[in-house]
Amino acid sequence: MREAAEFRMPYQLRQLFTTILVYSQVAEVRQLWERFYVDLSQVFAHRYRALLGQEKEDMIKFKTLKSLNDLLQISGYTVADFDHPQLHDFPALVLDSLMRNNLIRRELEGYDQNTLQAIVDHENQLNEGQRAIFDEIIQAANDPDQGNKLFFIDGPGGTGKSTLLRHILAKVHLAGKIAIAVASSGIASLLLMGGRTAHSTFKIPLNLTNMSTCAIYKQSHLKSLIQRASLIIWDEAPMTHRHAFEAVDRTLRDIMDNDQEPFGGKVFVPSGDFRQILPVVVRGTPAETINACLKSSPLWEHFKQLHRTENMRVRSAGNNSTAAELAAFSDFLLQVGEARHEVNRSIGRDFVKIPQDMLINNNDDDREDSEDEEIRPGAVPRGLKKNIDVMYVDINDSDIATDDYFANRTILTTTNTLWCTASMKPSPNAFLETPTFIYPSIRWMMTMKRTSLSKRCCTRSTSTEFFHTS
Repeated sequence: MREAAEFRMPYQLRQLFTTILVYSQVAEVRQLWERFYVDLSQVFAHRYRALLGQEKEDMIKFKTLKSLNDLLQISGYTVADFDHPQLHDFPALVLDSLMRNNLIRRELEGYDQNTLQAIVDHENQLNEGQRAIFDEIIQAANDPDQGNKLFFIDGPGGTGKSTLLRHILAKVHLAGKIAIAVASSGIASLLLMGGRTAHSTFKIPLNLTNMSTCAIYKQSHLKSLIQRASLIIWDEAPMTHRHAFEAVDRTLRDIMDNDQEPFGGKVFVPSGDFRQILPVVVRGTPAETINACLKSSPLWEHFKQLHRTENMRVRSAGNNSTAAELAAFSDFLLQVGEARHEVNRSIGRDFVKIPQDMLINNNDDDREDSEDEEIRPGAVPRGLKKNIDVMYVDINDSDIATDDYFANRTILTTTNTLWCTASMKPSPNAFLETPTFIYPSIRWMMTMKRTSLSKRCCTRSTSTEFFHTS
């Protein structure tokens, strides 16, 4: 060190200092620090020469320690592992340094405190099951060393998972802590406070393998954000391939310098419903799809499962009749999702029988073709006029046909061509007594003149995403 101090630059000297700490058994680290502190901090002494008194001394020492800490982290150590002054001796400067990280600043300052408080004030509206899950996860976020750190919130649609996650996130944010909220899809992420997609947040590779890792670098702001996070929530987790979770697991173990615990010891809370959308395996068999699920990963055994069963939509129904109807429909969906509902074996084991009370009676239709028969090209779907008659019976009653009336009535066809085939002959518009407007989506390119541009931009080379976003 004495020889290097004569002709090496301060940064090179700090590199040598950390190398000695990591690879040599230094008996008196503090003595070595004090002997060469002036040489190690020379560049910072020059940079902050305009400061005065104790403020100047604190800034120089803090910047020197922070530089050493960054170098030590490359080898998996921090200044806290050695006997010399520590970063936490300068709490105000540590906070100021963290706030220069845009990601951390956004998490600490990016939420309206009044909104967070309003959500927290309504915690008493959580039911008993929600409250038990809420308390367990908040306790883990506050004290991760006491008990479970991995939880999976399971529950069918309508059981209050989104509401529960909103309360958990608000509680953590209001306490001045960082909670990272991600989801498997963009739409699902919009329902989370501060939510983003998991692929965007964790830099998950698009082409996953069983050995993939995430592109999060040691010196990045994202790494610092994850290290500071008290909680990670991942909504709609069943949609994502298990290799994505395993890649995040490997990366977090590396970031947290903790290879002994799943996800590096972070409090990690995925949620979702395995009865709904599972990972997409291109041309995969059912067995391959199941193997792609999080449940098939070695990580699954570490999760404590927290189940939601009470349907909140039924609970909040306006009257007993509506509640009974919602409960029956909810039970039907559960039966389908759990493969308990009767199937139409004459067609195939994957075709369920729709309950009679969900069907529209087409007895007036004198056609004898089977309702299970595939619609022939150019044929009008059977019973389409009857469907419209039943769905839009009050279409001209202004007291009933409000915006919600139309928003809750949609005829969904498998393809646009199928609907166009019907030529809109029994269109709902035909029954309207007021002017109507049609807003078609783009389904084909306009004919272009054969210019040099049109030769390069033609229908054949236009991606489907162009039509979906137009």
